[in-house]
Amino acid sequence: MNVRYRLREFIDFVLVLLFCVVFQIYFNENIDFPVNLLESIIISISIVGIFIVLGIYRMDWQYINFYHYSSLLVINLITFIIFAIYSFSWFARENFILSMYLGFMSLNFTLYAHRIYWFFYFNPESLRKKIGDTSVIIYGAGTVTMHLLQDLRTGDLIGKYHIVAIIDNNPDKIGSRLGPYKIQNAEQILSLAEKNRVKEIWLTMPVNSIIMDDVFSKLKKISVMYKVVPRRFDHIIPDIRGVRIEDLIQRPEIRLSQKPLEKIFHGKRILITGAAGSIGSEIARQLQPFDVQRLVLVDQNERGIYDLEMEFAGGKNTICLIADIRNKKRIMDIILSEKPHIIFHAAAYKHVPLMEKNFIEAINTNILGTYNLLVCARDYLIRQPNAHDIKLINISTDKAVSPENIMGLTKRISELLVHNLSTTIMHEKVKHRKSDVKNSKVPKQARLKALSVRFGNVLSSSGSVVPLFWEQIQNGGPLTVTHPEMERFFMTVPEAVNLVLHGLLESTDDSILALDMGKPVNILHMAERLILLSGLVPYKDIDINFVGIRPGEKLKEELFWTKNSVKTNNPYIFKSQNDLKILNVDEVVAKIIDAQKDNIPKENGSKKSLHWWKQFLKQFV
Repeated sequence: MNVRYRLREFIDFVLVLLFCVVFQIYFNENIDFPVNLLESIIISISIVGIFIVLGIYRMDWQYINFYHYSSLLVINLITFIIFAIYSFSWFARENFILSMYLGFMSLNFTLYAHRIYWFFYFNPESLRKKIGDTSVIIYGAGTVTMHLLQDLRTGDLIGKYHIVAIIDNNPDKIGSRLGPYKIQNAEQILSLAEKNRVKEIWLTMPVNSIIMDDVFSKLKKISVMYKVVPRRFDHIIPDIRGVRIEDLIQRPEIRLSQKPLEKIFHGKRILITGAAGSIGSEIARQLQPFDVQRLVLVDQNERGIYDLEMEFAGGKNTICLIADIRNKKRIMDIILSEKPHIIFHAAAYKHVPLMEKNFIEAINTNILGTYNLLVCARDYLIRQPNAHDIKLINISTDKAVSPENIMGLTKRISELLVHNLSTTIMHEKVKHRKSDVKNSKVPKQARLKALSVRFGNVLSSSGSVVPLFWEQIQNGGPLTVTHPEMERFFMTVPEAVNLVLHGLLESTDDSILALDMGKPVNILHMAERLILLSGLVPYKDIDINFVGIRPGEKLKEELFWTKNSVKTNNPYIFKSQNDLKILNVDEVVAKIIDAQKDNIPKENGSKKSLHWWKQFLKQFV
């Protein structure tokens, strides 16, 4: 690197000296060669010296921009003034300033020549031998594309890609030029792709479902790969990534400030059930930056807990425990030992068709397991004289709205258990407090502040349709879709968890919150777009089969977050008004346990059916 800098400095010194000498000879009739040569050497050394001090030679002229040119102009003007004063003070020759100015011109010429060298030497249109085998159309003619073109002429990307066209949907840009490329109309994408046998489409503008649907509709019969080039703020190798399924959701990505959450979680002991699942593990990740006092991750999944332990290895404040929420004694031991301030209850069975076949397990986990957790929290608060408040967040589901399947029914009952048992705990504390007042003891009032948060399907979670589609694509198909009109609401796992955390800012005690899931997504369209994202053509390279609606499924889901709800201060979080129902929790649980004990009626010796259990549970909903 130092040799390159020294070479630049030497070349500039020689050129400035040459120009100075030539113009001294040309304009000065009475030339004194030794004196004029000395003057020229002094000028050349001084000018090059100033540029060295100001770091001009260390600029990367591959990426010179307006800022560099403007800096160069200011430096030239300042140096010119200095040497103008210097010339009159010492040499006072008539054409000295002119010779110095032309010296500056020669110096700048070397700098501009260096930039021109970089442009033309690595320009894929002027150097055919560096054109890559992968033909690419760039969609978007903005700043990101300008930097991308620079990056494609450097480093490891040289010779890998052939940019055949830059297109844009902005009429004001069409017909103008970006570097050596003429910007063409985005409506021509199909003809350009077919003509140039394009293999990849790069999107350099913000990706949304409208743009992607338009591109997919035009290129649905062509096998191409789709990639996104995110906006960058420095000159590093571009992060060219594949289009993700998240880019196709019918709404913009939700981004909320994390600062308000710091007060809630900083220094707190937090317990997460179902921590090895998609939601539970993401809650753990998003809590890490808040410097929590203790993070207790609980799950019955041995492999999942092992993976969490590896992921959070080195975290002194994190502990991973294997436990089943159906084991009341184990859960009680954990709560007594860890004394959590906040509990995220994410442990549940959530797969609708699977729970239709395994309904007893759904009842045991989603209802009785939740009851065990609540009872353990209740007993801890009542029995411990100096117990602190516990806030419990029950992760619920959109299936709990007007439930028809067993998963929705069990999750709806779990919501009611959370609401009613937290209220019961408050009354129990009042009774104990009155009793203690007679004995001149007034313990601190501790409460269980509980809420449930409902949201719909999360992308890439366990049991989600998206990982299934990806796996079917990898295996060559076919993709299995239940019905051509099947629709679902989708949200990414990080978005859902972030809104759950923000729900603590918006909730009052004993409430049910619902998250805004955006617009419904047609499952068939999603399957087709996933095939296209894989560079394949639907129904040609990979087929799609319709297998029929599965047990417990609805064709379309309700707009659950606005049903009987009011907005909170957060535009993405709604509060339910009419979904809180009074239940005698212990009585309901006793009836469910008795029904399980009597699961083989004496009349015919057959077990109680799924239908029977649905009708039985609906009386509590």
